[in-house]
Amino acid sequence: MPKSWPKDWRLDRGEAEEKSNERWLVTYADLVTIMWIFFIVMYALSARISADNWEKLAKSLKSSLNSKNKSDIFSTPQPNADKGEFAEARKKVKQAIAKFDGKSSVKIDLTDRGMVISLADTAFFEKGEVKVKPTAHKVLLQIGQSLLKMPNAISIEGHTDNVPAGGKFDSNWVLSAARAANVINFLAKEAKIPSRRFQLVSYAEYRPLFPNDTEIHRALNRRVDIVVSESTPQNALTPPPTTPPDELLPPVNQDNVPNPFGSGSQNNPGGGSFDNPFGGGN
Repeated sequence: MPKSWPKDWRLDRGEAEEKSNERWLVTYADLVTIMWIFFIVMYALSARISADNWEKLAKSLKSSLNSKNKSDIFSTPQPNADKGEFAEARKKVKQAIAKFDGKSSVKIDLTDRGMVISLADTAFFEKGEVKVKPTAHKVLLQIGQSLLKMPNAISIEGHTDNVPAGGKFDSNWVLSAARAANVINFLAKEAKIPSRRFQLVSYAEYRPLFPNDTEIHRALNRRVDIVVSESTPQNALTPPPTTPPDELLPPVNQDNVPNPFGSGSQNNPGGGSFDNPFGGGN
C-alpha cells in the first residue's frame, strides 16, 4: 500500500462515491420543476379563452419557437373554403350578380363555416313581406344554379332588425323563418337543388351584423344568409322502412287464415267443440 494513501482509503473512496451519486437529485429536481410548469400551462389553457387572447397566445408561442413545424401546431385554423370547388362557386356567384341592379346588396364571404352569401332584404324582399321580389328571381336562380352541382349542405338563415314585426306576423322569429323558407322553396323548385341539402334557421334580431342604432344598420341586419357548408348533408337518424307498413301486419279476415274456433253458430263464432273453462253444459 503506498504511504501517501490514508489508512481508511477505502472508507474515503466510498464516501466520495456516495456524494457523487447524489447528483441525480439535480436532474430530478429540474424534471419536477418542468412538469410542474407544464401542468400549470395545461390548467390555464383548459379555461375558456377568448379569440383575441388565443391569437395573442399563438403569436407569442410562434415567436418563441425557432422550428417552423413546431410553431404551426399553435396556429389558428384557417378556413380552406378558398380552394377547389368553393373558389369556383364563388366565381360563379360573382358572375351571377354582376348584372344585377342590387348587386351591392349581395355580399360573399369565405369563413370557417364555409361560403356565406348574404342577401339584403331591400333588394330581395318588400318591407315587412316574405315573398322574394320578382325582380330578384333571376339573380337568385343564377345563384342557385351555381350551387347546384355541389354536394355540400346549405343552411338558409333568416335575420331581422330589432323593430318588432307587425301585421300578420306574431314575431321576428316568424318573419325571418318565413323569408328563409321562401328562399328554400325557390331554390328547390326553380334551381332544382335537392331539398335534402337544405336546413332552415331563424335568428330573428339576435345575430345582428351592426348595432340597430341607425336605419342603415337596421337595413343591413335584415338579411337572408345562404351558408354553403364544407360538409355534405347528414343522413336521416331514422331510415325509412324498406317494407310497406301494410305488409308488416298479418292479414285479417282472409280465407287462408284459420279460425281458431272452427265453424259454428252465432254465439260460438267458431262453433267447434272445445272445453268450457267453467265446466257444466249450456
